[in-house]
Amino acid sequence: MILKNKISPLQFASLLSLSSLGFVTMFNDTITCFSMVISVLVSFLLLVPILFISYKENIKVPGIFRAAACIFAVLASVVIVNKFSVFFSTLVNTTTPKYFISGILLLSALYPAAKGIESISRGGIIAGAFVLLSLILVFAVLPYWDISAFSDNDKSFNITDGTEILLCFSPMILSLFFNRNITKGRVRSIIFPFIISSFIICAVMCFVKLLDISEYIYPFYTLSELSCKMIPMGFSGLFIAFSLVCVFFTLMYFSLSVKSITNCHTRFMSIVFITVVYVVSVVTLYNNDLYNIILNKYFLLVLYLIITLIIPIAVVVKEKKNVKKKK
Repeated sequence: MILKNKISPLQFASLLSLSSLGFVTMFNDTITCFSMVISVLVSFLLLVPILFISYKENIKVPGIFRAAACIFAVLASVVIVNKFSVFFSTLVNTTTPKYFISGILLLSALYPAAKGIESISRGGIIAGAFVLLSLILVFAVLPYWDISAFSDNDKSFNITDGTEILLCFSPMILSLFFNRNITKGRVRSIIFPFIISSFIICAVMCFVKLLDISEYIYPFYTLSELSCKMIPMGFSGLFIAFSLVCVFFTLMYFSLSVKSITNCHTRFMSIVFITVVYVVSVVTLYNNDLYNIILNKYFLLVLYLIITLIIPIAVVVKEKKNVKKKK
């Protein structure tokens, strides 16, 4: 069954922002300020080619590069599922099997993923409003400000830190494959979602880094814990719901990305995507050797560069060849 596959720029912007925030909530605060600033600047530079070719009406990406983008979408989904599973088991009960958490998450994602892009995007608008309110509530009651962490003198750059921050922008680099799925004006459909998502990602990452809470593994969760000092009730439970919503819609976004890449908007493709993500997630959660092979940071970085640099070059070269043939 072919599903509806058109959404508005606002719906796409909401989905893109939620999926990007999913990664932001899960990165740790051991990253140095220098690594963060450099990685964010590099990420913006790498987005320029994607923005450029996204303006084209009919983007024809060669099959081999589409396959690379699909693999990246699957692996990025596995990364976020694994991170959330570890976070949730650590937070609630360390004896809870991580594969059980990832299984529940992916199983619950199966039905909405099968409903298609229109249904998911409508849910994204509601989820976006909830997340925005949650962010306002958490940041509004922060007990203190300490910008000393941002003046960190450590000028070393760790590629692991850089890769983790680059992953926060991974939903954005796959947005070019939604070219045919967004309705209405070209400028609004491309620039508007990028501006919103970029601003949210950078603002949140800077807020987390500005707080001197580097001793915590998940600083975003710590924000809600620190809020307890200001008011009778904390926002720990709210953050868990907030993080779950972001991670959930991250999966939805990558599921839609694979459909758009393969141009196969069917329920069968949703089932295949969720199944593959779950299998790879379980394997990598319980086998460190396979984890280091499948989710190797250098491999993810290569795929990232293929999408951000090689694909735009290939599209432009192919377009010029077609123009010459027509002449």
